[in-house]
Amino acid sequence: MAVCLFVNKLKPERVGDYTEYHKEAHNTRWKSQIFAIRKAGFEICNVYTYEDLSIVVMEADDPDACFANLGKDEDNREWQELMGNFFAASPKFDGTEIAAEKIFDLNEQYALIGDK
Repeated sequence: MAVCLFVNKLKPERVGDYTEYHKEAHNTRWKSQIFAIRKAGFEICNVYTYEDLSIVVMEADDPDACFANLGKDEDNREWQELMGNFFAASPKFDGTEIAAEKIFDLNEQYALIGDK
């Protein structure tokens, strides 16, 4: 399973609206996004905010294929266009931007030292 982590700066005055859109997605027309993300192949998609940062964690066996599948979904394109208004810069969330680098994994590190 591959993990994609994206950290993007939000417009400070839009953090509340961004949060509300995500918390209430299941109650709005945007519930289609919930189905689109799952149908694309993502097993995990978690969105966090910290101050004026959006932190998105997505997991899939083949993220590139998942992003390609999402890119074909019209509702997803509309959602991305809407969400673009909340960011200080315009992220694409299509797999083409640089994601965060994982520098520590407890399980990997533990396996390297074993029972030493």
